[in-house]
Parts: sequence; C-alpha cells; structure tokens
Amino acid sequence: MLNCSARGFARAMDISCHSFVRVARLAAPLGERVDIMNVGFSCARRI
Repeated sequence: MLNCSARGFARAMDISCHSFVRVARLAAPLGERVDIMNVGFSCARRI
C-alpha cells in the first residue's frame, strides 16, 4: 500500500467499484431483500 501510485490506486478503485456495481445489478432479480457487503482485502483477511 505504501508503494502504490495514484494512477495504480485509481485503477484499482475503478475496477473494484465497477465489479461491485455489476454484482449488485446481477443480484437485483433475486428480490428486494438482498444485502450486498463490500469488504476490503485487509478486512477480509480478518474475517
């Protein structure tokens, strides 16, 4: 994380956010009671 360029960080955020929106769009037909949670890598390692 300390050696991440602004350009690399922006690219990673773009990919991550786009993937999250795609998952939400694909889950929409499952109904209104669908919960989606986005967990960052450092948090996911603790779960």
